Amino acid sequence: MKLNETQMQTLRQYREAKGWTQAEAASCTGVPVFIIGILEREGAAHAKNVRKLVDGLGIDDRTFYGLEAAK
Repeated sequence: MKLNETQMQTLRQYREAKGWTQAEAASCTGVPVFIIGILEREGAAHAKNVRKLVDGLGIDDRTFYGLEAAK
């Protein structure tokens, strides 16, 4: 799965808003720390890891996938 720049920024912003390092996010979400780094820098990872991280950070799907603007 390839994320766009907005999605990559959203992951980082939500993680930082929780006060988590990448290692802490990995521990809390079950996504390996190196995958979190790749997602935030390059936006590429398996869809199941994206889902686990989005859920673990508490990001609403409408926000993450940009569905708010589609109204």
